[in-house]
Amino acid sequence: MDRYDVDSRDLLGKVVWSSLILGKIVRFVSNPLIFVPIILVPLAIILIANLVKTVSYARKIAKDEEEAAVKEAIQYIREKNLRETGDTTESNENSERKSE
Repeated sequence: MDRYDVDSRDLLGKVVWSSLILGKIVRFVSNPLIFVPIILVPLAIILIANLVKTVSYARKIAKDEEEAAVKEAIQYIREKNLRETGDTTESNENSERKSE
């Protein structure tokens, strides 16, 4: 709605479609007393719920990655100990052969 009168020759375009009900809904929802509880509160709840879900999912991923890293480190240490034990056993056998 214009604050001043507009001459029809100064208008561009044409009305293609209008909806009285849609206009009433837009005016109703644009009222701050309606907008906050009907739009913003549910939106805030959805955002907080998604944030909580994302944080818990990130924690689960971090825990899984940490467990995998620990398993890999344990496997590496076992293999290293086996190699060292195997080398020691071979060294002992060579020493026994030399002393004979």
